[in-house]
Amino acid sequence: METGGKKGLVRQIWKAMRQLSPGKVTRDAERHFVLAVLGLGDEEVAEIRRFLLGRSPSAEDVKRAERVLRTFVQPLDDVERREVAEADIVLAGKGAEEGVETRSAELIVFDADDQGASLEAILNSKKGSSLRYSLARHLPRFRPEVAHRTVRQVSLENAGFVIATALGNVMPTLFQPIVGAAEAAGDIVFLTANQVRMLFIIGACYGEKVGFVAQWKGVSSIVGAAFTWRALARNLVSKIPLGGGLVPKGAIAYAGTTSIGEGLIFFYTTGRTMSREEAAKVFRSAYAGAEEKLRSLAGRLRSRSRRHSDVADAAGS
Repeated sequence: METGGKKGLVRQIWKAMRQLSPGKVTRDAERHFVLAVLGLGDEEVAEIRRFLLGRSPSAEDVKRAERVLRTFVQPLDDVERREVAEADIVLAGKGAEEGVETRSAELIVFDADDQGASLEAILNSKKGSSLRYSLARHLPRFRPEVAHRTVRQVSLENAGFVIATALGNVMPTLFQPIVGAAEAAGDIVFLTANQVRMLFIIGACYGEKVGFVAQWKGVSSIVGAAFTWRALARNLVSKIPLGGGLVPKGAIAYAGTTSIGEGLIFFYTTGRTMSREEAAKVFRSAYAGAEEKLRSLAGRLRSRSRRHSDVADAAGS
C-alpha cells in the first residue's frame, strides 16, 4: 500500500473511532448496584465474599467491592429484611434463601461445589446481564467471564459485518454498534474501531481508566495490527475460487478480533504480553472454531439478501 493510501486509511479509522464513547463505557462500568450476600453463618458469608473477590485482590479491588457488597447472616431482623429485599442481586448459601422476600432482585443460590455455575447464573439473569460490566469492575471474580463474553460478541459482530457488507445489499445493522462506521471506506475501518471499543470495555472490566489517552498504547497497537489482518485476508481470499471467500474472510475478522481480545485478557491477567507463538495459537483455534458458525450466519444473510433483492425488484417494476 502506498504511503498516502495508508495515511488516508488511518485518518478514516480515526474518524470512525471518534464516534466511540469511552465515557459511556465508564458509566456502564461504574453503575451502582447492591449485591447482598446471605448465609446461615459468618463462615459461609465469608466464603461467598472470598469467591466474589477472587484470589489475591488488590487494595483497590477490595475498596471497590465494599461499595457494592452487603453481607447478612440468617436470621434477619426487620431492617435487614428490607435491605435484602431492595438489593439488585442476592447471592445466598443453600438454605439461607428460605423465607427471603425480594422485590425486583435476582435471587441466586450459591453452590460451593460448583462456584462457576453460580457466576453463570448471575450473569445470565436479567439484572446480571445489564450490570455485567459493573459486576466485573467491582468484583474481580466476574472479570474473566465478562471479558471472554465481550470478545466473543465483538468477534461475531466483526465477522458478521464483513459477511453482510460482502453480500452488497444487506445493511449490517445487527452488527453495527458504531454509528456511521459502515459508511467508511472498507471493512477494516469498522473492524478496527470495534476492536478499540472492545479494548475500552475490557479495560473497564479490569478496573482500568478508559479512554484514548489512558489506553493510547493499546489503541495504537490495534490500529497497527489492522494492516496485518487486511493483508492476511486479501492473501487468503485471493487463493479461493470466486465466490468461495465469504466465510474465510469473515473467519479472519473473527479470529483477528479474538486474538486481540484474548491478548488483552492475557495481559490484564498475567501482566505480560502474549508471545507471537501464543497469539498465533489463539488465532488458529479461533479461525477453526469460527468457520462452522459463520457458514450458518452466511446462509441466513444470503437469504436476507435475496429477500431484499426481491423487494427492490418488485418496487421497481
